[in-house]
Amino acid sequence: MAITQTQICNKALGWLGSNRITSLDIEEDSPEWLLSSENFDSLRDAVLEEREWTFAVKRAILNPDPDDPVFGSETRFVKPSDSLRILTVHDNSVIRASSSGSAINPIVSTRGVHDVPQADGWMVEGNYILAGADTIYVRYNERVEEVGRYSSLFIETLAQRLAAEFALPLTESKTLFDRMWQLYGAKIMIGSVSDGMQGRSRKVRSQALIRRR
Repeated sequence: MAITQTQICNKALGWLGSNRITSLDIEEDSPEWLLSSENFDSLRDAVLEEREWTFAVKRAILNPDPDDPVFGSETRFVKPSDSLRILTVHDNSVIRASSSGSAINPIVSTRGVHDVPQADGWMVEGNYILAGADTIYVRYNERVEEVGRYSSLFIETLAQRLAAEFALPLTESKTLFDRMWQLYGAKIMIGSVSDGMQGRSRKVRSQALIRRR
């Protein structure tokens, strides 16, 4: 049986020793329900955005926006509407065979703007990606609202983030607040490392755009 949003909230509330809620869909007169209903979506997005979760990675091919940037030589592209974090940007979609199987464009470096020619870089500005290319191939973290897609590690990490955010309003304990945040830091590190190890054996070869900061 798939876990629900309510069960994730109750996992967090249980760690705090607080009362559980019956359902996020049924209004309750309790601080636990109010905190859960007001914060679940935004905190879910925050945890999704913080790391490259494999279940949330999506690809898109973007064509230029009709309007150019106010200045500069870059081409402007509208970010996908469901994107939370742009991971990589490439100017080709070459897939080449390698000893470990098919390989697609690599994860790009996060070196600064002075490390590469400016025309080869990309950056995010508001709702746009600016890049020195006519078409770009993008990997990004999407907003995933379907709880059934979440990995077990993500569920644990999200519940821990909820517990950390709810600790002070529900318990007024600074000690518990600090402990919940420490556990969150540990869980997101474990989750991102374990989740990120999936699908990393492939050898990658292709031309990539380097992100500018």
